[in-house]
Amino acid sequence: GGAAGSSRASRLPLGRRRDHEASGLGSRPSRRRRRPGSLTDRGRALLAAGATLTASGVILGFIDLTRVGLLALTLPILALMTYQLARPRLDVERVIAPQTLTVGERADVSLTLRNRSPYPCLSLLAQEHLSPDLGGKSHFVVPGIGSRAQRRLHYALGVARRGRHIVGPLSVRAGDPFGLTSGLVDVGGTVE
Repeated sequence: GGAAGSSRASRLPLGRRRDHEASGLGSRPSRRRRRPGSLTDRGRALLAAGATLTASGVILGFIDLTRVGLLALTLPILALMTYQLARPRLDVERVIAPQTLTVGERADVSLTLRNRSPYPCLSLLAQEHLSPDLGGKSHFVVPGIGSRAQRRLHYALGVARRGRHIVGPLSVRAGDPFGLTSGLVDVGGTVE
C-alpha cells in the first residue's frame, strides 16, 4: 500500500462550485464583498469643475457659464444613479478539470458568468483570486454580457506545491461608459 498511498498524497484536490450552493465538498459559502459604485477621479474632477463653473457663473453673472456648470455637476450624479440601478448582478459557476492535480500539472478552469439583471452590462474587469502556489491572481477583461445572458471564460491553472489550495472568489469591477463611476463586487465564492 506504500506506492498507492504516496501517489494519492501527492494529488491536489480542486472542485466545482456554483456561487449559490451553500455547501459541497471543499467549497466555502460566498461572502460577497461589495464596494458600492462610487465616483472615479474623472467623476470627482467633473463634479468639482461643475461646482466651480456654477459658482463662477453666478458670481460673474454669466448665465451660460452657470448652465455649463450645472450640466457638469449633473452628469456624475446621473452616472452614479444609473450605475446603481443598472449595475451587473452576476452569478458564477466555476468548473476545474481535472479536480485533482500533481505538482507541475495544469488544470483548465471554466468560468460561466450569468447576468441576472434586466439590463446588459458593459465590459468588466475581472480578477480571480488564487492561492499563492497557484499564481496569486488571474486577470481578464470580460466582454459585455447581455440582459439575462451568460459569458464563458477559460484559463489555465498550474500547481507549484502539494496541499489544498483556494480558488476564488472572482472580483468584478464595472462602471459607466464615460468612466465617471466604478464599483467592485466579489462573486462566486471559493473552492479548495
